[in-house]
Amino acid sequence: MLQRAVFLIFLLVSTSSIAGKKLTVGKGPLPSQSKSGIATSILAKIPGKREKIGSWIEYSLYDKQKQKKMKLKIAFVGRTDGGRSSWMEISVSGMNQVIRVKMLFEGNPGAKMKNPKKAIIKMGNLYPMSMAVPKTKKMLPMIYRQPMIKPVILSPRTIKTPAGEFKGATGAKGIDPGGNVIEIYNHKNIRLNGFLKFEDSRFKMVLIGQGEGARSRIKQKPVPFSVPH
Repeated sequence: MLQRAVFLIFLLVSTSSIAGKKLTVGKGPLPSQSKSGIATSILAKIPGKREKIGSWIEYSLYDKQKQKKMKLKIAFVGRTDGGRSSWMEISVSGMNQVIRVKMLFEGNPGAKMKNPKKAIIKMGNLYPMSMAVPKTKKMLPMIYRQPMIKPVILSPRTIKTPAGEFKGATGAKGIDPGGNVIEIYNHKNIRLNGFLKFEDSRFKMVLIGQGEGARSRIKQKPVPFSVPH
C-alpha cells in the first residue's frame, strides 16, 4: 500500500507539461539543457513567474482503470537556505487516507526548479517519515521521466473548468517514453506552474481551484522511514 500510494503521487508530480509555446520534435536534450520550454514535471514554472509562499493549486484526478476519483493539491509552503531552496507539499485525498509528501527543491517557484534534496511523507495520522533522495529515486523512477516524444502544438482554445474559464489555453499532444499518448494544456493565469489539464490512457486531471494562504500540514519532526504494518 505504501509503495503504491507514494508511486501514484510521484507519477503525478512527474507528468510532462509545457511551459512555453515552442516545442522540439524528437526526444531532444535534457530539460536543463532544452531551450524549447518543455518541462518534465507539473512542478515546472512559467519563465519569469514569481509566486508567494502560500500559493496553491488543486486538481481533480480520475483513475480510468480503477474508476476512482481523487484530489491532488500542490502548495508552496516555505523557503530555506537563505531563500535558495523551496518546500513544496503535495497532498492526495480520496484514498483510504490522505497522503502528503513534502519536498525540498533547489530553486524557487518562478525560476527553474532543480532536483529534490529532501522528501518527507505522511500517511493519514501516522508520524511523518524522512525519505532519502537516493531511496526515492529507486522507488519512484517516474519522477525522472524524459520529455514527450514528438510533441505537436495544439491550437489555442478556451477550456472551462471548476476553477473558471481559461481563454487561449496552450496545448500539446505527444507520446511519453512508455508509449502512452498524452494531451496537456497550460495557461498563464494559473498559479505556480500554469498547468491546466492533462489526460493519458490512465489518468484524467483538471484544475478545480487555486489561491493563497496554504500552510504545511506536516509539522512534526519526521522519524526514519519504515513501512507501516
